[in-house]
Amino acid sequence: MAALYAGEVELTGKWLGYILRKLEDVGIYDDCCIVIVSDHGDYVGEHNRMGKLLCGGPKRNQFIPWIQHDEVNRTPCMIKLPGQTKGRRLAQLAQPVDYLPTVLDLAGIRNPGLTLEGHSLKPLFDGSKKPWPRRQAYSSNSIRTKWPNYWTAINTPQWQLHLGGEENEGPVLFDRRKDPRGTKNVAAKNRPVVQKMGREYLRFLEACDCEPAKIALMACKLG
Repeated sequence: MAALYAGEVELTGKWLGYILRKLEDVGIYDDCCIVIVSDHGDYVGEHNRMGKLLCGGPKRNQFIPWIQHDEVNRTPCMIKLPGQTKGRRLAQLAQPVDYLPTVLDLAGIRNPGLTLEGHSLKPLFDGSKKPWPRRQAYSSNSIRTKWPNYWTAINTPQWQLHLGGEENEGPVLFDRRKDPRGTKNVAAKNRPVVQKMGREYLRFLEACDCEPAKIALMACKLG
């Protein structure tokens, strides 16, 4: 399965190369803004899992969700600006909700008539020194109460906090700098970190008008 997955990635890269070469052949590559993003990833053996989300339980229609590690959640976002000849990597956290505001901003569209919850990345491209507003990034299959036990991954540059799971499962915290593969739960030793990240997540849910039952469930997970 890992070999098949690697082959799919290589095939995607091959045909992406054909598209980029065609843009060069017709003489418009330097004038284009090219945005490359992807869907979620999959486990191919990492954390003893194969797939992306969950496995079936012993009862009919029972779902046992998995923690969503970086192998599933961390996806590429590559943007080539018109006339750009040299690339660089940005350290700020971004989410898919930021893609549309970024593209609109790059196109010079200031008032699209839409309510946008994301943030444009263009100021970062331009070297802005203003603080980036996104302190945490969230990822979950669902934040609805329909599946209350689905895990949510809460990410900062240093920490990754997971809230959710079954009734007896508490917070799971990984230190990205010391444990980049996410193998050792250090939540018990870093309760202030868990509380700080968790409380900010609750404020995010409230701002999104999430159902009170889900907010209460996540609050209980914080202890």
